[in-house]
Amino acid sequence: MAARDYYSINIKCEKCSNSGVVNFSEKDYPFMKSLDTRVESVEGDFEVQLESDSALPGKNSTMVECKKCKNKFKI
Repeated sequence: MAARDYYSINIKCEKCSNSGVVNFSEKDYPFMKSLDTRVESVEGDFEVQLESDSALPGKNSTMVECKKCKNKFKI
């Protein structure tokens, strides 16, 4: 069974300056077809959703929505 790496990304809404942190985990072997990226937690007033990229299997983008102003952006 593969171990998991954990990392965090600081986020900030460009529209209202709301800020927070998204905590992720993924398999720690980069040669695997899928890193099985997961959002572990969100600190701040945001909704976060992983979106898979059909052009690049195994790659994800992350859509963030600020709950304060409803601005949406990708990280």
